[in-house]
Amino acid sequence: MTFKHFSALALLSSCAVCGVAQAEPVFTLSNSAAFFQGKYGTDKNIDIYYDATDLQLADGNWQLKLTLPVISIKNLPEGATLTGGNVTTPTTSTQTRNSSGIGDVWLEGRYKVFAGAGLVPSVSPYAKVKFGTASA
Repeated sequence: MTFKHFSALALLSSCAVCGVAQAEPVFTLSNSAAFFQGKYGTDKNIDIYYDATDLQLADGNWQLKLTLPVISIKNLPEGATLTGGNVTTPTTSTQTRNSSGIGDVWLEGRYKVFAGAGLVPSVSPYAKVKFGTASA
């Protein structure tokens, strides 16, 4: 076997062993909490506790995230509703109620089209879907 044949054989065998490295999918679990307090157009102080858990899967340029929020509201006037951060009060009741439960679940997907560097921004279009799972 000549040196040329040996070199070609070594090169082919190294390609078969090495292959192309692929990153393993990355699974992330995170949590964020927030507290809001205000009158929100009423004469009562309303306390809102928001606790969201995010489950995220990233694989190369793809990213998929599921947000599962839990919301707790204290001192909401009887008959009032909280919609999109606004309190609507159809009555002037002096009674209040407390409520808690799961909020609206969000599913978000994004794909990195272009990875920027330095002053050049990355381009990552995404889509977000809301599942109306919130209880009262």
